[in-house]
Amino acid sequence: MSERSLFNILCKLLGMWMTFEGISSLVWAFLASRYSDQIHFDPPEMASWFSGAVTIAFGLFLCTRSSRLTQFLFELDGSLDSQEKFDSES
Repeated sequence: MSERSLFNILCKLLGMWMTFEGISSLVWAFLASRYSDQIHFDPPEMASWFSGAVTIAFGLFLCTRSSRLTQFLFELDGSLDSQEKFDSES
């Protein structure tokens, strides 16, 4: 397996994990908004809504665009992709 495929898989796994964390944060924010008068939640539910939405958005971005992100990052570092041998004579 090459570095590109490993990085692509890592991006997809990280994206899925972030999406799962964001969904659980949104569920927690929903429960906090329903029961805020009975139980004190920390952080406030508004922060949980926002952080959950941002985490889901970034996780979905990583899942869907991991191949393009991999291509972009590996184009920046062309020295890893070159297979040329250096001449000691020149």
